[in-house]
Amino acid sequence: MTLLAQISDLHLRAGGLLACGRGDALRAARETLGYLLSFRPSLDALVLTGDLADRGEEGAYLELAELLRPFEIPLGLVPGNHDDRERAREIFGGLCPWAAETYPFLCWTRDLGKVGLIGLDVAQEGRVGGALAGKVANFLEKALSAFGERDCLVFLHQPPFRSGLGDMDGFPFVNAGQLSEIMGAYPRAVLACGHLHRGLASFWEGGRAICAPPVCLHMELDLTEKGGHRFTLGPPGFALYHYGEGLLNVHFASVPGDYPYAGPYYFSGPPAG
Repeated sequence: MTLLAQISDLHLRAGGLLACGRGDALRAARETLGYLLSFRPSLDALVLTGDLADRGEEGAYLELAELLRPFEIPLGLVPGNHDDRERAREIFGGLCPWAAETYPFLCWTRDLGKVGLIGLDVAQEGRVGGALAGKVANFLEKALSAFGERDCLVFLHQPPFRSGLGDMDGFPFVNAGQLSEIMGAYPRAVLACGHLHRGLASFWEGGRAICAPPVCLHMELDLTEKGGHRFTLGPPGFALYHYGEGLLNVHFASVPGDYPYAGPYYFSGPPAG
C-alpha cells in the first residue's frame, strides 16, 4: 500500500493575520499538518499544491517551513497564483529540491516505488489562470516517460478544465490542449490540482483529475454564472490517495476539531451587475 496526502490553498498571512479578514489560516495549517504528521498508517509523501501564502509574504513562508520540518517523508510543493516563486524557491529549497532544467519554474519528481509523483509549476506572474510553459511541458513528458507504465500523480495548482464554478472558469489555462495531449498518452497518470477551494473529481480531455479541498476558505457550491465569488469557513480539508493492488482510492477528508461553519463571505466583493 502507498499512502500520500495533498493539501492546497493554505493562504497563510505573516504574523497570523486572517486570510480575507476571516479565515484563521495559521491555525488551519498547524492543525492540518499536525494531524497528517500523526496519521496512521503513516504517510509515504505529502504534497502542497499552491497558494501556500495569501500574499507571497516571506514571514508566511517561514512559518510554513517550520511546520513542515518534522516530516521525514518526501515533500513536494508547487506555487499558485498567490505565491511568490522566488521567495518560495529560497525558503523551501532545502525541503523540496527543484529540477534545474525547468528554472525559473519550480518543478520536481519523487519516486515512491510503485507510484511516481510529478510537480508542475503552472503559475503566471500577475495572472489568476495557469499556463503550461514549453520547458515545463518537456519536463512533464520526460518524467512520465521515465515512470513508464507505473501509476503516476501529476500535481499542479490551477486545473486546465472547466469546473462550472462561475467566475473561476473565467481565467483560461494557456496551452491546456497540450497538457491534455501529454496526459492522454499515459492513462495511468492522474492530474491532482488545487485552486478551486473545493474537493472535486473530473474526467476531462486528458483523463482523470482531482482537485483537493482547501485548508482555508471553502468555495461556495454555486454552479451559476455568479458563482466563484464567495467562501465559507469550516474544518480544513485534504485529499488522501490510497494506492493498493490495482486500485486508487481518493478520500476527501476533514481535520477533526471544533471548526464552526460561518459565511458565506465574498473573497473580494460581489460581482458587477
